[in-house]
Amino acid sequence: MSLVAVRRSLVVPQQARFSNLPGLVLWSEAKRIEGLAIGDAIGTWADLSGLGKDHTQTTAAAKPTLQVVNGRYVVRTEGTDDFLTRADDADFDFGTGDFTIIVVLSTSDTDAMVFQKGDTGGWAYYIGGATNQPQFGVGGANNISGTALNDGTATLMVGGRIGTGCEFWRNGISQGTFVAAGTVSSASASAIGANTAGGSNAAADYYAVGLLNVGPTLDVRNLIRAIVSRDYGIFVS
Repeated sequence: MSLVAVRRSLVVPQQARFSNLPGLVLWSEAKRIEGLAIGDAIGTWADLSGLGKDHTQTTAAAKPTLQVVNGRYVVRTEGTDDFLTRADDADFDFGTGDFTIIVVLSTSDTDAMVFQKGDTGGWAYYIGGATNQPQFGVGGANNISGTALNDGTATLMVGGRIGTGCEFWRNGISQGTFVAAGTVSSASASAIGANTAGGSNAAADYYAVGLLNVGPTLDVRNLIRAIVSRDYGIFVS
């Protein structure tokens, strides 16, 4: 084995930690939820970035539950009324700057909101369209994937903006690009598993969600890929 190969085998796993993601604004993982048993309701999905950007739910009937799928913990929203929310947070408004939105989930839903902040002026991942495609929207502009998301397998979605150019990747494969030159800002809450009003609920298993205030450069995507491939067994191109 060459010295280069040895160095890669030693260094890459050390770097592949969520805490090494640049510009970290939010990082929540189901496997790091503490103090709950399988099947318990989740009132708070803690943010691990150190910034305290937790998403919560106080209504008992609307709380997701902690479950295990193929040996991995997930936050499960049942598609009727479960969701988690965070009041309007200025750190989730990226203005005219670069940003990256990360979601690791599995779903068999066909028409639902996955992760959103604001219907107008904000950003969103949702499922819909003619063939139940994953969609990434920014400030009213959106890109629709050509591959259906609702196949029930664990999937990495990465979308974001560099300059005025937005791009969306599913498991490392680009789903397309669009231009969103305006200010990304909304006075709405953010929501996981529904829209910001608590509707369009998703039946989904969430492994992790994250936000970065830097764009999805190749280096950033490679680090995300290393984390997700190792921790969730998802093949990322």
